[in-house]
Amino acid sequence: MRRVLPFLLALLAAPACAREPDANGAAAPERRLSGNGRFAPVELVLYVSSASPASLQAVRNLQKLLEHFDVSQVAFSVCDLGRDPMAGAADRIAFTPTLVKRYPEPKMWVLGSLKEPEIVVDLLRVCGVDTRA
Repeated sequence: MRRVLPFLLALLAAPACAREPDANGAAAPERRLSGNGRFAPVELVLYVSSASPASLQAVRNLQKLLEHFDVSQVAFSVCDLGRDPMAGAADRIAFTPTLVKRYPEPKMWVLGSLKEPEIVVDLLRVCGVDTRA
């Protein structure tokens, strides 16, 4: 365990980007404007193993959660590591299910079945994703 923990911490470490603090002192992610003058969507990738009940639950939970947000502001994909084990290497995936917010930087990882959606809801709100009316 002593050798695994430092490995996992190094695996999940992402370089921090300099941001201007918001009114509460928190650094807000930077979002680029796309060609049509709108912000580029928040990019989410859910890494799963199709043989895992927790992964299947994470897919259902995230799809249900995203129903409450403007889909034009979120680019969401699911990557099954059971089919391609090396597909998560670029995002340093060690466990499934893992949700990765790739864009805007910094990258963020959320591990588990996403039973409690508050973390993902807060993440989307901080990134400026609008809720559906």
